[in-house]
Amino acid sequence: MKNHHRINTVIFLCMWLLSYSCFSHNNVKKTLLIISDPNSSVHISYINEFKHQISNYESFSLIYENSNTIKLSNYNTTDYIISIGTTSANKVLKHKPKAAVLFTFIPDQLIYNSISKRNNTNYYSISITQPAFRVLRLSELISHNRKIGLTLGPKTSNYINEFKKLAPSLNAELVIKDYKNFSEPTDAMRESLRESSLYIATYDSEILNRHSSKWLLYMAYKMNRPVIGYSNAYTKSGAVASLFSTPQQFAKQGAKWLIDMTVGTKMKRNTYPKYFTVSINKRVQHVLRMKNVTADWVELKLVEMEREPGDENQ
Repeated sequence: MKNHHRINTVIFLCMWLLSYSCFSHNNVKKTLLIISDPNSSVHISYINEFKHQISNYESFSLIYENSNTIKLSNYNTTDYIISIGTTSANKVLKHKPKAAVLFTFIPDQLIYNSISKRNNTNYYSISITQPAFRVLRLSELISHNRKIGLTLGPKTSNYINEFKKLAPSLNAELVIKDYKNFSEPTDAMRESLRESSLYIATYDSEILNRHSSKWLLYMAYKMNRPVIGYSNAYTKSGAVASLFSTPQQFAKQGAKWLIDMTVGTKMKRNTYPKYFTVSINKRVQHVLRMKNVTADWVELKLVEMEREPGDENQ
């Protein structure tokens, strides 16, 4: 009788394990990560961090594809798609997949002109641009100067409007020069620098490239004007500070999006980076006699300013 009971127990356990295995297999979510350049250090860092972030979850099956070689069938046989970079985003938009898509590492202009206007309920995005309120708060924390220069470029009209809305509440006066009113974009930058006490460089490939960025920092140095940039390279090249998100931080936010989506959390369609990094050039800070603050301190203060109720454990 005891042996019969044991046999029944073993059979029950086997059936339970088998059913659990089938259930787990059926609930594995196929997730497609689409990159533009498999040899890029940015994409490699993103993928490695993404894998780390979801390593404790067994319900995801990750597939990595190059945007230039991906098969059309892969767009239609996946549950979630995460696109990394502008090139990948344009390829995904072209094929119109039915799966939920997260576009990351993309400029605001692509979000406004392509993603938002298509009104696809399965499209989500994380801009490469830092939110205006975060940049303005940064300027407040590192400098007493509240007369802030900006250059309006062909790809930053919506972004500049955010600065306009927020400036009064932060006691900041904006000096905005439209590139269209000058023969060269650099002329607009020069006038904005001349009339302001601090300049914020905004991401716009039409007016800020490698050459014009060097010119901007050189002119700022000649005028003793601090510049806030949007990459660590800016800080190293002479900006007093920069605000940006690393590939690892984008990957962390992307992984959180994927996890939240699978449990039915209501998500915002278009968002700015949640995680960010501040870098400060101490030499420029000293030469321009600005506030003697550290990057770690500024990051901590920015996080505190943005923290919402319930975020204490995040």
